[in-house]
Amino acid sequence: MLRQAQGHTRRANSVNVMSRSGEPLDVRIDAAEAYYAAAGLPAIFRITPLAEPELDGVLEERGYHMADRTLTMTGDMSDVAVPDPRVRFLSSPEPAWFDGFCDQSPVGEPHRPVLRRMLERVEGQCRYAWIGDEAEPMAFGMSVVEGERAGFFEILVSAEHRGKGLGRAILEGLVAWARDEAGAKSLWLQVVEENKPAVTLYRSFGLKPIYAYHYRILDN
Repeated sequence: MLRQAQGHTRRANSVNVMSRSGEPLDVRIDAAEAYYAAAGLPAIFRITPLAEPELDGVLEERGYHMADRTLTMTGDMSDVAVPDPRVRFLSSPEPAWFDGFCDQSPVGEPHRPVLRRMLERVEGQCRYAWIGDEAEPMAFGMSVVEGERAGFFEILVSAEHRGKGLGRAILEGLVAWARDEAGAKSLWLQVVEENKPAVTLYRSFGLKPIYAYHYRILDN
């Protein structure tokens, strides 16, 4: 699968192996590189357990460097999470949430329209959570529930407000919503392994890694 979203996030602009193929590996890599070159984007491969073991080494030999080892974590729904009164909820990415999130995140101006279109196409039950106000947005997050599974995304605390428990408050609020209002029985998320504070927070909710992936990016 060759994903392309005008360069916004590696996950949405990378090669994802869905199954093993009979075509030679070099042929498939060449085709992927040509696709991204035509789109004006770097060639990025997302290396998950679905990829054949030799792919990672072949890409390294071709000049691809490794980046962002990421954990996919999952667990049963927390029974102890309770809504924090500071957390405000929206059913759509209204400007107060969207603009505040983008201002505090690495999302640049060219990618903001892309992110908005991506959020508008999300299916399932959604909630957007934030702490603060338009003058001083402090923390953000969102959850999407499909069936009995809740996914958590865009958990972000502004740099000047980190270490105050705001990330936990956002996650607890979203978990409580997913459990009590959306009927979710389990939860999952993805986090860069080097983000130790976030990994520690998620483990405290009972989440455990079920697999890891990383990226291979072609050096220019």
